[in-house]
Amino acid sequence: MTETRLPAHIAETLVSPAAYADARLFDAYRWMRANNPLGVAEVEGFYPFWAVTKHADILEISRKAGETVPIMFTGAVFFRSIPEGDLFAYRITDQCMALSMHLYTVTTQVTGAPEALPFAVATVLILAIILINATSIAIRAWLRSHRKW
Repeated sequence: MTETRLPAHIAETLVSPAAYADARLFDAYRWMRANNPLGVAEVEGFYPFWAVTKHADILEISRKAGETVPIMFTGAVFFRSIPEGDLFAYRITDQCMALSMHLYTVTTQVTGAPEALPFAVATVLILAIILINATSIAIRAWLRSHRKW
């Protein structure tokens, strides 16, 4: 098994704002591509994170992440007072959270919530994902059937 932890000086370079202004960042990436293209950076004051430097690995991760993209497009507002008579209750600049995070918040932070509420939120999340996936499949099928080579 190969070592996945990046050396401390490389990990610190990745999170250093000054490294983005000079060549140190490029040197760190060059070292990573040659020696440890997929590694965990552990720096004090930061959560550990994966650093990926090879194109093939990035594409593979992107493909895997693409399966969860609909989750990122679903959002919910936990609490917001709506002024009476306001035509649009929410604005594009209002804060919201991912629906999956909303589910977590409802199940762990809301006291006295009905027992069925987490199941209702989970159902909405699943239905939203199905709807987004079905819509994207339909659009892709339509575009493929209408392309002209």
